[in-house]
Amino acid sequence: DGTEIKAILPLFYVKSILFGKRLISVAFLEYGGFAGEQSGILEIINFFKNKKQKIPIEIRQGLNEFDSLLEKSLIKRQEYKRFILELKNKTAEELFSALDKQKRKAIKKAQTLVKIRELDIRDLNELYSLYCIGMRNFGSPPYPKKYFKNFFALNLGKCFGAFYKNKLIDLLLGFMYNKIAHITISVSDKRY
Repeated sequence: DGTEIKAILPLFYVKSILFGKRLISVAFLEYGGFAGEQSGILEIINFFKNKKQKIPIEIRQGLNEFDSLLEKSLIKRQEYKRFILELKNKTAEELFSALDKQKRKAIKKAQTLVKIRELDIRDLNELYSLYCIGMRNFGSPPYPKKYFKNFFALNLGKCFGAFYKNKLIDLLLGFMYNKIAHITISVSDKRY
């Protein structure tokens, strides 16, 4: 009868020069999608299928339990990757030697050209500029600058930058929890 909520799909409307208009489920996170009962999810899918004006919808990961249901109506593309590097009880030398020979060679070459250091609030303007360029290229809305101010002020994790000739060309930001770094932001200046 339409009075009971059976499922939800949080969406953000995004307009990107590179990717055009689209709806992204939970745009600021790597996971998104439906929450609720299967019947409600089907109603949401049918609602969008019956709309005259079609706007692409991006649902990021976290759909495994609904894959068989959604594959009948939606296109599945694997655009994002997830990697887990187990560091437990391993030295830096052991981790480095476990890498493929070509990767070790590339790392050694990069070490002669690039300097890595932990970033802090003093790097905020340069960090935010690079981050916004990366988000524009990804077609995702950026967090406001205050997000990064609070990240540093509250000491929520670690942020590292790679510098080439004193210019920030890459950054990696992650939250720390129980000695686990959950990387949430990784952007690079494509020119380097």
